[in-house]
Amino acid sequence: MLAGPLKTNNTLVELDISWNSIQDDGAVALAASLRFNDTLLELNLAHNDIKEKGGMVLGDCLKENRGLKKVIFDENPLGPRGGRGILRGLRWMCEFGIKRTMLFGSCNFAYEDKSMNLFDPVRCQLMDLRAVRFHADD
Repeated sequence: MLAGPLKTNNTLVELDISWNSIQDDGAVALAASLRFNDTLLELNLAHNDIKEKGGMVLGDCLKENRGLKKVIFDENPLGPRGGRGILRGLRWMCEFGIKRTMLFGSCNFAYEDKSMNLFDPVRCQLMDLRAVRFHADD
């Protein structure tokens, strides 16, 4: 219901849809509407039960969206593929110098780089990975 108007949004700069249980289907619809929306700057997706599929689609959206500066993913069970999809989308944008803040508190995904040096700090503002499980696949 909200995804349609976001496609043509030219006024809303901050959107908090936390605790709405949008799940993967809602994340897919949201990603489609945000792909080319440059007006929205902040998006709170915390506590929405977004899993791997939703994370992967949102990651693809981040490759094309030039407006979002802050996205909160806290408490979504993104899983390994969903988390990596979002990180790939963020890395893509960092390569073009677009700075973003991404918060991943308790998102339950694993990333194999224990150094936590995922991105050039000059290009990306902040990634909160404190609650992410880090492990090396043996």
